[in-house]
Amino acid sequence: MKLLKVASQSNPNSVAGGIAGALEQDAAVEMHPIGACPVNQSVKAIAKRLIAQKDSSVPLKAIPGFIELEIASRDRTGMQFIIDK
Repeated sequence: MKLLKVASQSNPNSVAGGIAGALEQDAAVEMHPIGACPVNQSVKAIAKRLIAQKDSSVPLKAIPGFIELEIASRDRTGMQFIIDK
């Protein structure tokens, strides 16, 4: 499963393209946005991908969750999205 990290400056169209590319190679992709702006960009990208995939015979699903990470020696809570076909 490919891991995509999303930043607040990430373009949702580019992230949606990254999701599409990763799904061509694997059955699922995982995203780890940390913070409000990256979560917003991730949700926009997932929505774009789901809408683009709407007419396809292979339905996609997005599973949200939380993760615990260590960043700069500090424990942080982040979001996790698994996009699965």
